[in-house]
Amino acid sequence: MLTSNLRQVSSDLLNLLARDALLEWAVDPDSTALADMAEDFALFAISTGGRYDQVCWIDSTGMERVRVDWSAAGPKVITADQLRNMADQLAFMETAWLEPNGIFISPPTLKTGTDAPARIPILQAGTPLLDHEGGRRGILLLSWSAQYLIHDFTEVTAEIHDHVAVFNSKGWRLMTGLSATIDPLLTKARPLSDCETCVPGIWQEIVRHKEGHLLGKNGLWTWSTVCAVKSRRHDSDLSSVNCNRWKVVSRIDQQKIAAIQLAIIKKTVHISLLLAVVLCFSAWKLAAAQGTVLQAKKELEAQVKERTVELKAKIAELKNEQAQSTAVIDALARIGLGLIIIDLSLIHI
Repeated sequence: MLTSNLRQVSSDLLNLLARDALLEWAVDPDSTALADMAEDFALFAISTGGRYDQVCWIDSTGMERVRVDWSAAGPKVITADQLRNMADQLAFMETAWLEPNGIFISPPTLKTGTDAPARIPILQAGTPLLDHEGGRRGILLLSWSAQYLIHDFTEVTAEIHDHVAVFNSKGWRLMTGLSATIDPLLTKARPLSDCETCVPGIWQEIVRHKEGHLLGKNGLWTWSTVCAVKSRRHDSDLSSVNCNRWKVVSRIDQQKIAAIQLAIIKKTVHISLLLAVVLCFSAWKLAAAQGTVLQAKKELEAQVKERTVELKAKIAELKNEQAQSTAVIDALARIGLGLIIIDLSLIHI
């Protein structure tokens, strides 16, 4: 979310810088050239849908030469008597000596001016303007309201709004979640990089790695990198443009970590107890089932034994009956043989 918004701004700024006539006007800034530049800035403001509150060219001395402000009525060209000297302003000082196509994006500051609503934070993006010989012809500067960006950021970080913030590469806080209980280590007036007494070594780790986490005496630090510049080269080339690499940093202090650990331990104990109960119940059911099976096995063995005895008795009875039948048959055979002998005797007589 942060990256896409900021890269859109850098893309617009570099597209404005690439206009052919812009350098000609800056090299010879007579009244006609300045009027043409103002008209071009106004068209640019319209083409970007009024995204930018101000579009400005500042010459190499730090003096605004052309500025177009956006209002409800559309673009407004600022007259020469209302132009300001920006030589001592952060945006000019940081941008003026950047490499070609380098971009500086400022921390949010409060918008000023008679027409400016109170307490509206703005961001500024600047890039140097160089002629064909490398001579510096000032800077181009875009200013736009940061309230939508901050609103999106606070919505995305709603669940962790009390311990998350965004920092630029020098450790200055750019924005935080909207909370009355925001982590004090993330809202110091000085850069986070200067807080070595309270967060020793933390900032060096944050700068050194694109993303990561580190558990220290001040708690658990987690961070990720936002590239504010949309480079026309490969992303690896952005490593040299540290001023446009922002850090989204969150910190969970030791008390919260301890509370989380305690909650995890409680849940673990609760789950362990439930598992123990389930295991005991399962073991009891298994033992009961095994007892039932054993009893059924014993009853079956007794029945088999009883049936075996009955079967043996039946077999013995059948054998006895068979023996008796055999004796009767033998007796009948002998009687029959005797009768046959008698019959034969009678025939001979």
